[in-house]
Amino acid sequence: MKRAWILVLAIVLVLGLAGCKSAEDKAVEKLTEGLLSDKDVDVDIDGDEVTIETEDGDITIASDEGKLPDGFPRDFPVYDDMKIGSTSRMGNEETVSYYVEAESRDDFDEVYEWYKAELEDEGWEITTDLLTTDGNSDTVLLVKKGDDSASVTITEVDSGVDVGIIVNVAQ
Repeated sequence: MKRAWILVLAIVLVLGLAGCKSAEDKAVEKLTEGLLSDKDVDVDIDGDEVTIETEDGDITIASDEGKLPDGFPRDFPVYDDMKIGSTSRMGNEETVSYYVEAESRDDFDEVYEWYKAELEDEGWEITTDLLTTDGNSDTVLLVKKGDDSASVTITEVDSGVDVGIIVNVAQ
């Protein structure tokens, strides 16, 4: 448990300093690796992208807005009129997980219905559709396709919707 908290602290520290200059990048990399010294860890900062490599797998966190993480599955639909915020890619020999946080000014029902239709058109089976309309609308769509699984969370906000996507791709 202690290792998990140290890793979380290191990731937060690295993300907070990810925009630093080259000499500072090296210092942050070494500091993070030192915090995780009980594991074989390599930290690399490249612009707005931080990659932490461990024997258990890798995590890449990118703060590039507007860009899907490298390797994001082409068969997973992404709503066109959406501004992509933070993204990440984590993986090991068994699974690669992608996370995308985004927002749209479009109406909740429009985005929700689009995702339901597009996921099915791309061959994703909707296994769970939890829709709540208690004040603001909120939904979680759980889907699968072969050995891959995903979730789409759509939350109604004052300016439109927030969308969270997690896609787990089996290796």
